[in-house]
Amino acid sequence: MFKPAKTKPCSHCNTIAQINNGRCSHCNCIADTFVYRSKIAAATLAFFGGAVGLHRFYLGQWRGIFYVLFCWTPITWIAGIIESIIFLSTSQKNWNLNHNLGIWAGRENGKVLGIFIALAVIMLLGAFTLVSWLPFNMANQVFNAQKEQRQRIEAAEHIAQATEHYLLTYDRRPENLGELELDNALIAPAKASIRFNRGQIHLLPYNNANTEIIMLPVVLKDEVLWDCTTPALPQIMLPRQCR
Repeated sequence: MFKPAKTKPCSHCNTIAQINNGRCSHCNCIADTFVYRSKIAAATLAFFGGAVGLHRFYLGQWRGIFYVLFCWTPITWIAGIIESIIFLSTSQKNWNLNHNLGIWAGRENGKVLGIFIALAVIMLLGAFTLVSWLPFNMANQVFNAQKEQRQRIEAAEHIAQATEHYLLTYDRRPENLGELELDNALIAPAKASIRFNRGQIHLLPYNNANTEIIMLPVVLKDEVLWDCTTPALPQIMLPRQCR
């Protein structure tokens, strides 16, 4: 806190008097050298510039240097927000006793700033929640995509295996899926992504509407091989008969 000179001409009574606690000892008026520290200004500086200790420098406190030294960490930023809230919640009387030598300069209304800080804190919490949720949501989407693709591949492999058995048993291609011995639990999740026509399997990979895997069975002696059309797809997205 700024300490005025012991004696100085008073601008109110025009006498050279001692300046005690920011007041003229002769007329008790506030001295010209007294600097009032606003609670609202300090709270504002703490909230927006607390990371570098602006509020501490404003209050004439040398420990603001520590804020500058550690401004690269989140500690000073969090401390500034907390101190801003503390400043606003401090009564005017206690604030003046601690920072203004007990001199009263009217009541400061910090409602608007308090509302603004509350909204800012809510927005920060919302942003933090969103930033935390996005990676989880992306991971969940990737997991669901992998699960659905795996279901489609397993269904195509199951249909291909049943088709092989049918070909070797009846020596002809099946007309539709109803002629095959299939496990509905395996087929149902991927049924909408698979077309079957006279032994030929058409599979739509997940999230590739313009790409279609076509599996055509070819019988060579007592073995069924698969002629696959798989444009620009990695092997992990293909049924094992096409790898």
